[in-house]
Amino acid sequence: MKEEILFFCAPWCRPCKQIKEMLTKSIRDELNLKIIDIAENMEIAANYQVMAVPTFVVLNDDKEVARKSGATTIDDLRNMYNT
Repeated sequence: MKEEILFFCAPWCRPCKQIKEMLTKSIRDELNLKIIDIAENMEIAANYQVMAVPTFVVLNDDKEVARKSGATTIDDLRNMYNT
């Protein structure tokens, strides 16, 4: 079972910037979190039907199992990861 979190963000988004500042390398590794800039990866964002940023999509074996849009905390991300 391979879980990961996709973090869809944009350079102009203030909450995205704040969340990125909290995401140390150790946290990104712990949560297997991938940061995806929607301005540079519009096709990926469209494939996941991302309509707002920040958006977090939890994948389990490449299938979406959870989603959250809006600002969040590291603890919320950890809870999402363990669904």
